[in-house]
Amino acid sequence: MPASIVKLSVFVKQKMRVERDDRIKNQRIHASATETSYHAGNFSAYANLAISRSLAKQVASAQWNFDQQELIFIAENWIHTDHDQLYTASSGLTYIRWGTKFLVDATFGSGLRSGFANTEHTPYNLQVNLGAARQFTLGSLGLMEARATIENVFDRENEIRSGSGIGVFAPQYGPRIGFFGGIAKLF
Repeated sequence: MPASIVKLSVFVKQKMRVERDDRIKNQRIHASATETSYHAGNFSAYANLAISRSLAKQVASAQWNFDQQELIFIAENWIHTDHDQLYTASSGLTYIRWGTKFLVDATFGSGLRSGFANTEHTPYNLQVNLGAARQFTLGSLGLMEARATIENVFDRENEIRSGSGIGVFAPQYGPRIGFFGGIAKLF
């Protein structure tokens, strides 16, 4: 029996940049990300984490979308942009048993900005998914794969955006629980 192959990878990315957005006169984005993966025999796993801070000052266009108090506040203070989320993470595990690949993955976000001049944020969001996949041969069609997935296993109501905040005019939500299945022809 061959020895198990163990592979561990860790990458750290650090990024710091100053950008210009046509809608905002001054913008600063500071971010760092790390990712890791592990593989041993029938087991594999991965994890990713990003930390980000995105700030802006002085609205340059579409000022009619804001009331005067908010425009004055934004002109005088660095504020969080609408897509600023401090922590974003994802992870997953797979295990092959009885010829079937079982998997679980998850995503997490600490919450996007909301409220007056983006001084608040939405609640954290978390989604966990489960799945299974199995390959098989189907006569002259050849190699096939059957897959079943349950998305958002805990049926969390994940509010991504509240409909308040700068440049956000409608609430947005992640998917509720869903059951999916399919068969694919592999080439």
